[in-house]
Amino acid sequence: MIAVDSTSQTLAPRTLASWAGCLAIVLALVFPSAARAQTGRSAPPLSYYVSSYNIYAGEYKDALKGFRSTSRIKSPQSLWIDSICIEAMIGELYYQMGEYRLALEHYDAALDLFVSYSDWMIRVQFPPVIPLDTSLARKVPPWGVSSRNSALGKFPETMLISQGRVNNNAIIEYGGVVQPAMLYPIAVQEIVRCTALALRRRAELLGPVAIHSRMTDKVLAALARRPGPPNHWSGAWLDLQLGLAHLSSGEVAQAESYLKASLVVGGQFDHPLTCVALLELGKLAMRSGDFAAAANYFAEASYSAYYYDDAGVVEEALSYGQRNHLMSGAGGMYAPLVTAAAWANQEDLRQIQTRMLILAAENQAELGQPQLAEAFLRDARTAAARTDISGGPLGGRMSYVTALAQLQQGQTNPAATALQAALASKRTSSVRLFQLALADDLFLKGGITSRVAIELYEQMLSDPLAAHWAEDPYETFGMLLTPHRSAYDHWFMAALDRQEYETALWISDLAKRRRFFGSLPLGGRLLSLRWILEAPEQRLPQTAALQRQALLVRYPSYAHLAQQSAAIAAELAGQPLEPDAADVRRQQIQGWNQLAKLGSSRETMLREMSLRRAPSEMVFPPATRTEQLREQLADGQAVLAFHVASPRLFALMVSNRDLAVWEVASPVAVRDAIVNLLTELGNRESSGQLELEDVTSDNWKVASRQVFDVLFTGSDVDPTRGIEELIVVPDNFLWYLPFEALVHNDVGETLIAQMRVRYAPTASLSVPVGGGVGEVKSTGVVLGELYPRDDGAIAQLAFERIRGAVPGARAIPTPLSAPVGLYGLLSDRLIVLDTIETSTSDAYGFSPIGQSRGDSLQQWMSLPWGSPRQLLLPGFITAAESGLRSRSNLTPGDELFFAACGMMATGTRTALVSRWRVGGRSSIDLVQEFVQELPFAPASEAWQRSVQLSSERPLDSQSEPRLARFDVPDPPTAAHPLFWSGYMLIDMGDVPQQQDGQAAPADPQPIIRLN
Repeated sequence: MIAVDSTSQTLAPRTLASWAGCLAIVLALVFPSAARAQTGRSAPPLSYYVSSYNIYAGEYKDALKGFRSTSRIKSPQSLWIDSICIEAMIGELYYQMGEYRLALEHYDAALDLFVSYSDWMIRVQFPPVIPLDTSLARKVPPWGVSSRNSALGKFPETMLISQGRVNNNAIIEYGGVVQPAMLYPIAVQEIVRCTALALRRRAELLGPVAIHSRMTDKVLAALARRPGPPNHWSGAWLDLQLGLAHLSSGEVAQAESYLKASLVVGGQFDHPLTCVALLELGKLAMRSGDFAAAANYFAEASYSAYYYDDAGVVEEALSYGQRNHLMSGAGGMYAPLVTAAAWANQEDLRQIQTRMLILAAENQAELGQPQLAEAFLRDARTAAARTDISGGPLGGRMSYVTALAQLQQGQTNPAATALQAALASKRTSSVRLFQLALADDLFLKGGITSRVAIELYEQMLSDPLAAHWAEDPYETFGMLLTPHRSAYDHWFMAALDRQEYETALWISDLAKRRRFFGSLPLGGRLLSLRWILEAPEQRLPQTAALQRQALLVRYPSYAHLAQQSAAIAAELAGQPLEPDAADVRRQQIQGWNQLAKLGSSRETMLREMSLRRAPSEMVFPPATRTEQLREQLADGQAVLAFHVASPRLFALMVSNRDLAVWEVASPVAVRDAIVNLLTELGNRESSGQLELEDVTSDNWKVASRQVFDVLFTGSDVDPTRGIEELIVVPDNFLWYLPFEALVHNDVGETLIAQMRVRYAPTASLSVPVGGGVGEVKSTGVVLGELYPRDDGAIAQLAFERIRGAVPGARAIPTPLSAPVGLYGLLSDRLIVLDTIETSTSDAYGFSPIGQSRGDSLQQWMSLPWGSPRQLLLPGFITAAESGLRSRSNLTPGDELFFAACGMMATGTRTALVSRWRVGGRSSIDLVQEFVQELPFAPASEAWQRSVQLSSERPLDSQSEPRLARFDVPDPPTAAHPLFWSGYMLIDMGDVPQQQDGQAAPADPQPIIRLN
């Protein structure tokens, strides 16, 4: 920052001092174009112009050194007015480097100086008239010709400004130092240009936060006084600054009016800042959808900037021109890019040359010409060599376009490396991320009210719109790749502060949803494209269905592969999972392999598609407003959602009639109580066994009641009154809590004894989403080890029982004949009687079809799209099995949250997942009874009945690996929660459609002892 001493400001006459002359010679030799433009200027110093030139030459480090050196010059030229230029251009340097916070500091410093001396133009001796500049008229931009009728005015490089007291009579009369006014030359148009640059860059960096900034108000107030000569041609420069100030204030109509008024002076002449007004008018037209007008504005801005040697505006105008060209769907190549790149090369403007070449490469990639794109990228790398460009945002964009071109050529591994570098750069140089951080900081410091914060957060944390993908997909990824946990928490707290409880529940849901997106490749972009292109149409909102049609027309090769895949899948779906005939088996394996190959090809196409300007609604999970959610809840249903806003814990309970919100007094006490409950249930260590006295003791009830009291005390909520079905949306460590086993009264009744209980990863997924459930026609059973002490005979006996209860059930042997995902795609129901051990570092790093199967849930989520509608995983292991003592790099609960989201994201609507393994007969009893009930009742009702029936059966210690051996004449029943409360029913609440004449389930089959 530059300190300005207002009491000792000095101005010097224009001189050709020896140091300036030497520097001009060096400038002419090293930077001929800059020298031509700046020779003879002495205020600001020539070193300032060299540094400004170095920005667009890509020499960022040299530019920074030069600006710092210039700011330390103690000479007559060192004015406060020079400091406006220096601060603005240092801000511009940091902006080009992606250091947005530093850039904003310097832009603010420039504008703060401007506000302090906003009347400086009143003291400038402007020439009375502006003549025609015949020399400029002979300059022709290499990439086009202007169609505007205005002429080019000739403006002096410097003008005189008066400094000091004009009237010293009072000093003479009363005493003091007489300071006669003196005239000094200053670069007026450079000062206005830098002020305008600070204004528009600041508006860009602040985005929607700008209207809440005091600096915005101060600048607008200063300019509203029109501090310049009245009725003078220089009023056009005031109009420009006023237009930019109104843009910062969000007043688009006023801004547009002033910007148009600023285009010419004296009603006929363009001026050095006409290009800035044309550029901003182009942005307004583009964002309003008037692409034709925007194209004209951007072209004219580049011509005007060329005439008046404003290289920065040339670069920006052509960059926006290319963006507008692609958004408009005009087709073909944006013509000026190649010519402008050659011009920039001639002028040694390496940054501009590099950007033009990258944009040309992107344009060719959008046209499906990756080889031509690669050629432009090679030239861009050459231009950027030995500069500082590659380490900044422009280098990140180069990597992004490189990844796109490589994907188009099937070079998946190099593309992945390039994309990783591009996205890493965007995480630190995203303008939208920076704006969100500013809004967050403003709210925390009390700069805006809760009401304003709610509006800002909703605007900035909303899903990407089609316009975002069309304008700049690379920038859009910056927001998608970050969970924004703290910002959502602050948004949530703002809603609570205003008692907008429905909004608070919706925000909590959005936070969970964005956390899921943040865990996926490309921030959920691939997932959204899979849903749009592959999910059943009845599960898509209308917008997504229309996007599907547009994408299939735009990418006919993808549509062709999808049709082939659908035909093969339909043929395979009519066959048993494991046919007995060898020839049928061989044909089936060939079909599976072909289906997998087609899926892999479409995945590659999806990755390329995801980097392009293709709109994609974030379909799953849905972002259902609380008002709509309540309308879908039936009488007797209630959603109990939790939100951890570290370190605080909130609970929200909503039905179609009521809504309650409360803060849980002590999250630490809740966690400790959960650990105590898990320990009392027998989860002291993985694979630990219980003695007879453990399963007959009621100590767990005391621990369970303690958890209930800690969660609900002081809430004025009784979750057992008037509720028939409770849908729990956990957060963090509450994923490990078996709500079914909570005791809420002195009698010792559990929640599941009084109501149905199920879970959902988000509140929006607690109600049916799109389409009916249909009939379950195929059931696959994976045989393995549910528990370490189980053996193959137990799994086989279990399968025999399930096959007797579920007609058409087929065993899936090991090794698998097809990739994991295909078993999910071709089975309506999948029962995995095997251990599923989750990763401590990757929430998706487990196979949903059992241990040692090779593939992971992440692979299952890729194409071909689809998974079993019903998925039963009674051998799933979480941290609950060891009383939350296991070490993991994941946030508590993530192995369940991401697993639930991941399975449902592939089409699963009902999942039974264990928090800890039980194995043995009791586990098989529950699974068998549950699948028997599913065709006739909602999943939560089927599960409640299964728990009630299995709890009444006596335990056989020989058939239960979690029990130590005991032989007593009257064995206890499986009523102890260890045997049934570890299972989570994750379900959307579908109601089965019973067929005519379909009978209710018969009494359960006799228990078979599993030795």
